[in-house]
Amino acid sequence: MSDQGSSSSQSVQSAAPSTAAPAAAAAATGKPTGTVNAKTTFNSMADLQKKYPQLYKMMMENDMMTFISAQNRSQDRIHQINQQAEHEN
Repeated sequence: MSDQGSSSSQSVQSAAPSTAAPAAAAAATGKPTGTVNAKTTFNSMADLQKKYPQLYKMMMENDMMTFISAQNRSQDRIHQINQQAEHEN
């Protein structure tokens, strides 16, 4: 039994360098390291950024566009309120 435990840890250790190299190469090129689907999991945004840099970038761009759109709507609303106030005076 202890032999199986050590062999499984050896396979994990031997797999780490082979997965680390593609991850580093993917981070450098901006290409995803694997397939992303509904079952894809990650532990943190940093983990997402390392594993799937392209998806991380797309998510950040989407968040910023959402923020900018909300800001623009708020500014437009304030501008309309100011115009209505000027017309009432």
